[in-house]
Amino acid sequence: MNLDLVPNWLRIILLILSIASFLPQFQRICRTKEFTGLSLSYVLCNLMSATEQFTLLFFLLVNETEYADIIQPTTGDWINLAQLAAVWILWLLLFLMGLYYPSDRHSRQYKVSVSIMYISLLLISLVPVVADAIDYYFVSTEEDGYRNLGLDIFGGFHYSYIHPVMTLVGIYAWFPQSRELRSRAQLHALSQTGLAAQAVVFSLVAISWTVRVKLYNSPLPDLPLWATFPEWYKYVWWAAVDNMIFAGIQTGLYFKTRRQEQPPVDGETQPLLADGVSGREE
Repeated sequence: MNLDLVPNWLRIILLILSIASFLPQFQRICRTKEFTGLSLSYVLCNLMSATEQFTLLFFLLVNETEYADIIQPTTGDWINLAQLAAVWILWLLLFLMGLYYPSDRHSRQYKVSVSIMYISLLLISLVPVVADAIDYYFVSTEEDGYRNLGLDIFGGFHYSYIHPVMTLVGIYAWFPQSRELRSRAQLHALSQTGLAAQAVVFSLVAISWTVRVKLYNSPLPDLPLWATFPEWYKYVWWAAVDNMIFAGIQTGLYFKTRRQEQPPVDGETQPLLADGVSGREE
């Protein structure tokens, strides 16, 4: 059974659309020159999820040399990696913008705290796999007998523990941004267009992830789905699940911004909602 059914041209289109879906948010921040209206915790949660997704596929395609006779990356695999890398870089840029631009909710101490949290994740995720790849391909001249053991421990730890936690972190992203929206009279730096674009694009991306991965010699297709669903999630559909969660959250946030911009129902709310309308994107 082969689930690698998405043609490369479609992967490239989805990659381009994914990048484009971030542009309205970047433009909005650059135009307003503030980060007010965006929760830095929301950005951090999505950045952490994107980092873990990129780490897992990088680990599989680049670090898992022990199974080189089984795992032979194709052009489609590298486009998959480019997809996850692009999303990770875009969230990282958005996070850095959140550290740079002012917001009345983000103190310097808070920015330092979230930076430390993200650096801590990097030290147990992306940094080890990149360091191992550099050492294996460019530095070491002989085989290290303990390398494969270390990779097995790293892979088991991330597939079984770190990534499921990052999936929950991705779900949690809804709450800080929802609170941020509820406490504001206008959108400020939050792009409603960006929310809508990401809701649509990443729904398509999530669907594509269910049929754009190789199973190699996995026994999962020969076993009943109901009995192996956790394994399907951990080893095959992790990107599909994470991207669908993200698309769902962006959809919910989009409709939440729409509800907040409904016409006023009484005179007392007129000034507040009028101020909210003034913050809408042009």
